[in-house]
Amino acid sequence: MTEAAPGDFRWRAMASPVQLLVPDLPADLGRVLASAVARDLLDSEQAMSRFWASSDLWRANSSLGEWVTVPRRLVQALALAERARRITNGLFDAAVLTTLEAYGYPGAPLPASQYQPPNGARVRLAPRQGLARLEQPIDLGGIGKGLALRWAGRIASEQTQTFLLNAGGDIVMKGGGGDGAGWLVGVEDPFDLAAVRAVLRLSGDLACCTSSLARRRWLREGRQVHHLIDPRTQQPAEVDLMAVTVVGPDPAWAEVYSKVLFMHGSDAIAERAGQWAVLWIDAEGRIGWTEAMQPLIAALSPVPKPEASLPQG
Repeated sequence: MTEAAPGDFRWRAMASPVQLLVPDLPADLGRVLASAVARDLLDSEQAMSRFWASSDLWRANSSLGEWVTVPRRLVQALALAERARRITNGLFDAAVLTTLEAYGYPGAPLPASQYQPPNGARVRLAPRQGLARLEQPIDLGGIGKGLALRWAGRIASEQTQTFLLNAGGDIVMKGGGGDGAGWLVGVEDPFDLAAVRAVLRLSGDLACCTSSLARRRWLREGRQVHHLIDPRTQQPAEVDLMAVTVVGPDPAWAEVYSKVLFMHGSDAIAERAGQWAVLWIDAEGRIGWTEAMQPLIAALSPVPKPEASLPQG
């Protein structure tokens, strides 16, 4: 962990750069808090990562059809993923790990299994006993990162009324920044990762999460594919969007809806967004946003390249 500037702590977790801004804390308390947040993110990664062969999710994915003792974090994450699947009528579905691996985005290798799930079941839980039974391999991906930010944000909230925690562009915050005028959050250009297409000014208990094709695209048998799987087709989503940013009160649900709204494409996203504050960039580079997002937009491109400390969502 490094302290890039007073109250600006940086490290890596969940395969992402992490930044914690705590402008109102004395240096010693800031370092203590940053260490506590880092440990909590590590605990979340241990519970939910599909890239660690030592993780609790990997153990459960390796034992399909069997009850496995898992930590409370993983029980909560699996329960939330199932709830999100029901609420979104299946547009969010964590049971896409097999598809991701088939398209060339593997995690830690799983043992071969011939297990056939009954009637398409995905997850069975016994929360009081701390048990989970997976019927299909699960990828907690974005919803797992959102939960990790939710839990780490609670730790930060106990120590300060002003903080911003950024994990690879997904953000949870409290307060209005060092000057109280709001945190400035850059929305990166998916066509040029060194550029910013919009700047949001955010205050209060908020999260800002993005689903984007900017970083996870590759060629598979001559076809360009990506990591945002459409559960309806079990293929990379074929839509005319490049990135969707959602601002809301909770990072886990902002993660869910950034992906779900991505599936609708530019023609339907505004209608489907409801009351969510949403900004999107389509395949032609055009920017759109919902009415709820309008008051949060501080600037649109062209804007100067932000300083290194400006968090990007």
